[in-house]
Amino acid sequence: MLYFLINLLYLCLNIYFQEVPYNHFSVILAEDEPRILQFMQKKIEELDPRFEIIATARNGMDALSVAEELRPHVLFTDVKMPVMDGLTLLSRMKDSSPDTKCIIVSGYRDFDYVREALRMEAVDYLLKPISDHELARILKTLAMDF
Repeated sequence: MLYFLINLLYLCLNIYFQEVPYNHFSVILAEDEPRILQFMQKKIEELDPRFEIIATARNGMDALSVAEELRPHVLFTDVKMPVMDGLTLLSRMKDSSPDTKCIIVSGYRDFDYVREALRMEAVDYLLKPISDHELARILKTLAMDF
């Protein structure tokens, strides 16, 4: 009986770890509002420790520069930022780092922004304020996509 239980436990653990691979994912956050930037940095690492914030940027140009150097798995970007906006950043990321998964974070419900983000192949378009539930959902989706 003990042998059977050990084998069953072993089988369950193998299935679990095959469906939910435990990897680490590098993340860059591009957000011009310091309070939101700090919130996202804290929440992402708190909700799913597999995601590590490797850099932050306060505008799209700085985010692009850092992303070209570090090649992150994931980029979260605001739409409206100084110097370079988030949609332009997505367009440039598509050319320089096509494997990076990009998520738009915005306070704008404007359909034109959403449509443009989808054209740029953004993984998702999250509205501010972002709930823990929404952030956890997108992190889980991202982890399963890698």
